[in-house]
Amino acid sequence: MTFIWLWTDFLLWVLFALSMVAVVKIRGNELLRQKWQKVFTQPLALSAFIVFIFYILISNMSSFETPFHTPIIPSASAGSTLVIF
Repeated sequence: MTFIWLWTDFLLWVLFALSMVAVVKIRGNELLRQKWQKVFTQPLALSAFIVFIFYILISNMSSFETPFHTPIIPSASAGSTLVIF
């Protein structure tokens, strides 16, 4: 498995890192923790958070090359050396 750096992947990893920094900061401050607990009691805010987490996880997982990305090699009779991904 290899890591492919695209600029969009880089920005999503930065978003992930900033989210982790925010979580650490919120957990360390009692006042912020109480405010965020009040926010997460609202169903709309909780559902938006869940969508955000799935977005971050799926987008960051797409940065890794999986075995499903196998090249399609045209037949030798076609006379082409082009490899299509």
